[in-house]
Amino acid sequence: MRMPHILLLSCALLAGSARGETQHHRVKPHPRLQETLRVEWNRALHLAKSDENLPPRAVLVRMREVLTDEETRALQRAGVAWAMLEGRVAHVGPFYGARLDVTTLPHLLSHPKLVRISGIPRTVRPLPSNNPLGYVHNWTQVAPVWWKRTAEGARYQGTGVTLCDLDGAGDVFHPLFFRADAGRYPWLDVNDDGQLSLQTDAVDLDGDGVADPEETLERLGGGLVDAYGELTPLSGFNAARHFLYADTNGNGERDHGVGAGFTESTPAYGEPLFVVDDVDGDGKLDVGEQLLRLGSSKIKGVYRPSEGVPYMRGIDLIETPVITDASHGSGVASILVGGVFNRTAVQGLATDADLLMVVQDSGPGEATGEEYEQNLLAAFAWAEEQGTDIFVHEYGTPVGEFADGSGDWEQMLDELDARGAVQATAAHNFAGNQGRTRVQLAPGQTTTLDVNVLDYAAVGYTMQAIYASLRWQGGADVNVSLLTPDGSIIDATQEGGTGRHAMFGSRAVSSRDTGMVWFVYGYVNAAQNAYDNVPVGLYQVELQNTSQETRDVFIYVSDDTMYAFFTALDLPSHDDTGSMAWPSTADSALAVGAFQVNTLPPGAPEGIRSSYSGKGPRIDGQRTITVSAPADHYAAYPDGQNGPGHCQVFDGTSGALPQVAGAVALLLQKEPGLTPAEVRVRVKESARGDDDTGAVPNDAWGGGRLDVHRLLFGEDANNEPPELTVDVPSCGQAGSSVDVDTSGATDDHDTTTLTIRYDVGNDGVVEQEGTQRHFSWTEAQEGVHFLAVVAEDSQGRIAERLVSLEFKALCVDPGSSSSSTGGASSGGASTSSGGAPGSGGDAPVMGCAGCTQADPSLVGLALLLLATRRRRHAPG
Repeated sequence: MRMPHILLLSCALLAGSARGETQHHRVKPHPRLQETLRVEWNRALHLAKSDENLPPRAVLVRMREVLTDEETRALQRAGVAWAMLEGRVAHVGPFYGARLDVTTLPHLLSHPKLVRISGIPRTVRPLPSNNPLGYVHNWTQVAPVWWKRTAEGARYQGTGVTLCDLDGAGDVFHPLFFRADAGRYPWLDVNDDGQLSLQTDAVDLDGDGVADPEETLERLGGGLVDAYGELTPLSGFNAARHFLYADTNGNGERDHGVGAGFTESTPAYGEPLFVVDDVDGDGKLDVGEQLLRLGSSKIKGVYRPSEGVPYMRGIDLIETPVITDASHGSGVASILVGGVFNRTAVQGLATDADLLMVVQDSGPGEATGEEYEQNLLAAFAWAEEQGTDIFVHEYGTPVGEFADGSGDWEQMLDELDARGAVQATAAHNFAGNQGRTRVQLAPGQTTTLDVNVLDYAAVGYTMQAIYASLRWQGGADVNVSLLTPDGSIIDATQEGGTGRHAMFGSRAVSSRDTGMVWFVYGYVNAAQNAYDNVPVGLYQVELQNTSQETRDVFIYVSDDTMYAFFTALDLPSHDDTGSMAWPSTADSALAVGAFQVNTLPPGAPEGIRSSYSGKGPRIDGQRTITVSAPADHYAAYPDGQNGPGHCQVFDGTSGALPQVAGAVALLLQKEPGLTPAEVRVRVKESARGDDDTGAVPNDAWGGGRLDVHRLLFGEDANNEPPELTVDVPSCGQAGSSVDVDTSGATDDHDTTTLTIRYDVGNDGVVEQEGTQRHFSWTEAQEGVHFLAVVAEDSQGRIAERLVSLEFKALCVDPGSSSSSTGGASSGGASTSSGGAPGSGGDAPVMGCAGCTQADPSLVGLALLLLATRRRRHAPG
């Protein structure tokens, strides 16, 4: 599928569609009632026998100013059910969420403070390679940013920034969503073979040097799931791809959650879970390397509008209900904050940021869609109260909205923007199909467009509606009719039925002079008590310009997938101009387009613009795309039939959006005082153009390709890390010091500022740090010992080395031994060209960014440590 990972704002058939209708129940036009909401309401009433059978409708209520408590109580007494947050009426400034029925509607419409009643976004839903997992980061130049340090010495990882992802459900238990902050532990090579043996070797959790049964190690995840749900497992063990866990109960599974007896205070909410501190970057767990235990969740809270309650970290996040389909939310969240910096192959852009998740689902049967919609506004208010700096809007629609920035929902985003929160949106995936075009109508001109409804049943699809939006600037003066295969001619703005044909539509004009005809066509069964499948065949849309001016009409016709899979305008070419989807059309929106890096059409070069990515400008010409980012990141895949800990190929503007939002998190860590307007300017002006983008900014690419380094520092990145050479004797004498010589370390920037850190035992405690090129290493006990050496340049890039040396009672001929590491573009040390095991032969981007393997002469020496220091339980 072209767009496997995108959330769709569904204008689906409403509940109650299989009921009868009485004409007098129709909602009448009103200047303070959104036309598309009124049409949807009447469509729900179409087959209803009475309005008593119709559930209350969720609406967005926009007031002229914030209501007083008495005003909200009075409307509540009149039947308005407000969205509530912790016992009080929820609102974002003058915007309120509510539910009401047709009998309550007049009370609200007559309120003197009312500006307008609009629809709440319907339940969103996800629709259902070639390069290293972090390859897209090369295109965005984010890795050099990660390596740099703030004035306080911290890395740029989004620390102190809060993002809110408005999305489908996410898997709060995925290993990528935990920080490696629960300690570092040595591992025990129980069978003395110098390598990790799963189900045999152990983690020394209690520090007694004994491999207890409850410390036995097993691997987790590591596989990749494609867009069709097929898992490609990873054989062997790869330190950057797999996680390790202590199988404390020996059942061969990583147990987690409340049902398994764990609590909110349990690190990673289950059995001990680890990533490898792979210092030499060879993809293995080597002798002397340690395990980093995953602990606290990066997810600060999850708000489920279907329940109207949040689940909070430190309180009850572990109790978040598990949703079966959590693929989209998990993927987006991991691109935002997932992984461990420099140690996991899949890494988000802001791994230390906090994440809030608003789960856009209607609940697993415990709540209706209307309750979800009513509470969605409360979710926004909750997220704002939790300190959200960046809202990530993973939803959108191509129909039923003026999409000129005048809509209430768009202006609610503007309200949040004015209150200091960046509004990051996707341009969405509604371009590049056969349902879109643009026609110019001369004064008085009539034209007809052929629309083919294809054989959807052949692929097992059930299609119950044709949707269309026709928009233009200049007023409500274009008439639209639909001609059906049986010869019926139906006014697209009528509300009701003609025989078995059901049409619900409207003509309206926005406050910004955008005219629109929006309609949904359905086919009623013979008994006229339910909707049937839409007949296959040739339809025609007739347009008539009744004005004395030329009208430039933007047209989108689709089936109920909204992607026009089974509807096709019969034209020699299609025009995607103005296809950026609502709400990326809000005045305040940071609108993101997409290009391809991993999932490429046959023969296509890397970096081509995604054919489905929405284009600007907005219909009034006042806004366009802000920036474009890679669509096809690798991301978290939730628990399911494939098991936990896997990742997925993630595609679509849904993948591009979180990369830009994550980049903004890094920017706000660096410059927390920036306003949302300043952020939008920085993102657009720092983007890169090239031969493929053409001159930028433009309506297809916005400012160009996202460049995170230029965004933060205003200049191109220099990706060369230092070279680290470590010279030590071939052996050492116990109780005496040996000289560790790093004078051969070089740096392209400024050699005099190269910082060298020496960590005896690789336990995370640095014994010496500074510009000194010599270190005196002393070990009192005989045996093989380890020393981790890190060289860091003035740009923050590092090279790492894990040195092993045997200390003897008598070192007869110390000689000398030398090892070195070079630089990988991501800032660590280099690897051999083969890459890490299981990586498909590509050089790893994460791990320690790739380091040379240990000197072979030292590997053998390392094994001696096992013979002299290993203690195990006696057999039996």
